[in-house]
Amino acid sequence: MLLRQAAFNPHFLFNTLEMLKNKSYLNGDTETSDLISQLAALFRGLINTKVFISVKEELAFANRYLTLMSARYGDCVESDYDIPSELLNYGIIRNVFQLLIENYFVHGFSADAEKTRRILLSGKSTDATHMIFCVTDNGTGLSAEDMQILNEKIQEPIRHGEKHYGLKNLNQRLKLFYGPDCGVKVLPGMDGGLCVQITMRKMTVEEYESTVEKGEAIL
Repeated sequence: MLLRQAAFNPHFLFNTLEMLKNKSYLNGDTETSDLISQLAALFRGLINTKVFISVKEELAFANRYLTLMSARYGDCVESDYDIPSELLNYGIIRNVFQLLIENYFVHGFSADAEKTRRILLSGKSTDATHMIFCVTDNGTGLSAEDMQILNEKIQEPIRHGEKHYGLKNLNQRLKLFYGPDCGVKVLPGMDGGLCVQITMRKMTVEEYESTVEKGEAIL
């Protein structure tokens, strides 16, 4: 007998999460209720079909992810934002910040660290056509030699079957979408940590959608 897997219905998950959120709230567990709400919003963003959204939307998504990750590790990570308001309405490839935050928790986070763990999302305009964003931490960091090796690997083409190439894949996506002068670079961060810097061309969501209508969009 052939078995067919039922199609996944996201509305079922949203409704279930909403029920759990309300039940937690009624039981007086407002912290869990808030986390479930963040999870529902995060999942809704993950299944969104848009590939290019405003920086403001991407930051809201990243903040939800950071809230959940911080709660997972006992709220032991302090986060801050330093992004000029004029950059918020430009567009960005979705899920970029989430990948960089995840990179910190996978490679730079230490549960045994005695110092306060910090992560900063910052951005600035470099000229009339380009801007950079950084995810900076005070985590375990890398030696100067290992940082150079990592930057060289990021610039290499992705090989078939290669694993653990998140930053390399992001670098390739940015170059393909924005041009060869854009991409990813790893720099020293706070107190021995890392700064992952991404360079992008300034483009609004409206400008991108116009290229889609003309059949010129890459993504």
